[in-house]
Amino acid sequence: MEKAQRLELTWYNKDKALIPTETGKYGYTWVDPADPRYCETHTLVFDEYVTGSQTPKNDKSRYTERADLEPQDDNLLILGESGDVLEALTRVPELAEKYVGKVKLIYIDPPFNTAQTFANYEDNLEHSVWLTMMRDRLVNLKKLLREDGSIWVHLDDVEVHRMRLLLDEIFGSENFISEVIWQKAYGGNNSSVEFVSSTDTVLVYSKKGIIYS
Repeated sequence: MEKAQRLELTWYNKDKALIPTETGKYGYTWVDPADPRYCETHTLVFDEYVTGSQTPKNDKSRYTERADLEPQDDNLLILGESGDVLEALTRVPELAEKYVGKVKLIYIDPPFNTAQTFANYEDNLEHSVWLTMMRDRLVNLKKLLREDGSIWVHLDDVEVHRMRLLLDEIFGSENFISEVIWQKAYGGNNSSVEFVSSTDTVLVYSKKGIIYS
């Protein structure tokens, strides 16, 4: 039987991996995926545990019986490079046991690649670098999702068309749920030389074709 043809997005050095250079943030070098520098997993260093208290109930509000339940799991706030963090969550045994296949919903707000420089990251990444970074992170994010889990990816119009093809490749086009258009601004005047950007897009994919259970 002839093998079914598959539609996929291609880009420069798609078969390579990226590692950060020593020159500073968002400088990268292409390497073979078998390169030890890429394969190395950095574990997480637990720095501080914070114990909170339940907010007192308001007499004017109504509460369900769930309001009296004690939390069953701790929240985890991680400061670090997202690729390293996801590798740790999926590869370090004690973390993988707790998080792989356990996450119901993932929301990500990746760099828009709009040639604007922000304080915390360089938002002017070559398309091939951006796609490779996103692919490697999405592969690990998929591992974290439950069978009925979903991922929500927030982007503007610069990379959303490429991202949808990338998500089709990783999650399967059959697991596409919806494309949500978010109107982020009202008003503004278009001119003869440019349109005003007033919307962003949220792409929604499931792991197994359903997100309600």
